[in-house]
Amino acid sequence: MTTINTIEDLVKILTENSYWREAVRSVILGEELMLLPGRFDRFVQEQLAFNARIESFVQEQRAFNARIESFVQEQQAFNARIDRFVREQEAANARYDAFIERQEVFNDEQRSFNRQILADVRRLDGNMGELKGMYFMQWAVREAPNIAMDLGLTYRRTLEDDEVRQMALNAAGGRALTPELKSFRGADLVIEATDGSETWYISVEASFTVDRRDTDRAIRNAALLTEFTGYPAKPAVAGVRKDREIEGQIESGEVFWYEIEEPR
Repeated sequence: MTTINTIEDLVKILTENSYWREAVRSVILGEELMLLPGRFDRFVQEQLAFNARIESFVQEQRAFNARIESFVQEQQAFNARIDRFVREQEAANARYDAFIERQEVFNDEQRSFNRQILADVRRLDGNMGELKGMYFMQWAVREAPNIAMDLGLTYRRTLEDDEVRQMALNAAGGRALTPELKSFRGADLVIEATDGSETWYISVEASFTVDRRDTDRAIRNAALLTEFTGYPAKPAVAGVRKDREIEGQIESGEVFWYEIEEPR
């Protein structure tokens, strides 16, 4: 049996005898301390596993951050494109507004021009109407003998305007002229003719296109001539064309139609 006299003898025995060493260790350390190395190893393994998961998480976070950074950059680029688009749209809107303003000015000028043209056309139409009226009146006066002849009468003369006006004044008897007398005063043409034994008057109205207004006026003036002079009178109308609505008056003989050659 080994005798233990000194601490060195104990160290030597524990070094050489693993059984004693473990028995002493168990007594000295106790169960909890004996289990501590295993637990520490497991802790280390778990810590390593945890660190691995943390590293994986960090890598994933970095990848996520990289995607976020990429998204931010793309968003910034998109925002820059939107900003450019907005600026271009604002510039386009400004050009459009300027165009609208110019167009409104042009439209105002065009409307003013059109009004001027319309006024000029109306003046021209009025002048042409006056020229046509003068042409028809001159033609009717020149054709007065033929008008009388076509009505079976012999032409004597064409009454002067003053004579017709005096008839109207005499009929008014010093009072204001009635609308009928004013219309009679402005008769286009009054012809004095004869059938060989008796005096006749012909009331003529001349227009480019003869309408119901002309025929009614000629008929009314003829009746007034008979009233003023006591002699029979015939109504006649002269023109280049005649309105369809007066065909019945002409066919019935209520008014005589004399065609005038159209001016060239």
